[in-house]
Amino acid sequence: MRCVDVPATLRRHRRTARPDVAPQVRRVAYNRTVDSSEWDARYAASTELVWTAEPNRFVVEAAADLPPGEALDLAAGEGRNAVWLAGRGWRVTAVDFSPVAVAGGRGQ
Repeated sequence: MRCVDVPATLRRHRRTARPDVAPQVRRVAYNRTVDSSEWDARYAASTELVWTAEPNRFVVEAAADLPPGEALDLAAGEGRNAVWLAGRGWRVTAVDFSPVAVAGGRGQ
């Protein structure tokens, strides 16, 4: 399972952004009004998982009978769905914009 810290990835991307792409087009990829600090605080304040360790029931329903493949878990939080999928042989990339959540997911 691969966990991605979105703010760090975006910082890296901005450093390597192509100068021939108009600035307004580059801004579409990163909404500067989104702030992960509230989510960071929520995850940091919890001694337990913020969400249950059990995967979302809709993910289970949709993927339980599928053969393993590749999955992208967006807004993964602590990675409960990604962990469940990876445990069933899937190659999963989990993405969240809270570095604190991503760090917690890496510990699972």
